[in-house]
Amino acid sequence: MKLYSLSVLYKGDPKVVLLKAAYDVSSFSFFQRSSVQEFMTFTSQLIVERSAKGSRASVKEQEYLCHVYVRNDSLAGVVIADSEYPSRVAFTLLEKVLDEFSKQVDRIEWPVGSPATILYTGLDGHLSRYQNPREADPMSKVQAELDETKIILVSKLCFFKILSCLWHLSRSSLVLAASASDWSLASLLPSVCPSDSSS
Repeated sequence: MKLYSLSVLYKGDPKVVLLKAAYDVSSFSFFQRSSVQEFMTFTSQLIVERSAKGSRASVKEQEYLCHVYVRNDSLAGVVIADSEYPSRVAFTLLEKVLDEFSKQVDRIEWPVGSPATILYTGLDGHLSRYQNPREADPMSKVQAELDETKIILVSKLCFFKILSCLWHLSRSSLVLAASASDWSLASLLPSVCPSDSSS
């Protein structure tokens, strides 16, 4: 699971304005990083432009999954991640970032702001913290612990079923062995003790 980009944008009437963005392009080669970053910026702006106010959506773009949240006040956020990253955690992150951003940055700055003029520094921290959704998101952590507990319980249940089957098999084999020994004794009895009718 990987987060590549986290952006805050303003959905203006003529165009979408990028207010602030954080990128993690360390998994790409040095020579690809700037073009990948430009692609992610362009994709984020395009997705916000095509999304309605008050909407959330997940859009697949090549091998990436782009999660967009556009609030009714035109403030928008976009997370670009790989396809394995949980959508619920991405939208939780977007909601948190947009709430934090709207409290720290005056609304008057949104339509005219740019990454150079907006004084908001929380994106890099959120991007690195949410790289591992299990650690950053309490629900994911609980879900992971439940999954581990389920695996342990299922393996213990399988172990007890195997023990039960072995117990039944051993019991059945004891019964078969006892009846087999009874048969062999019964077959030997006539030859050892001849019946009275033969005399």
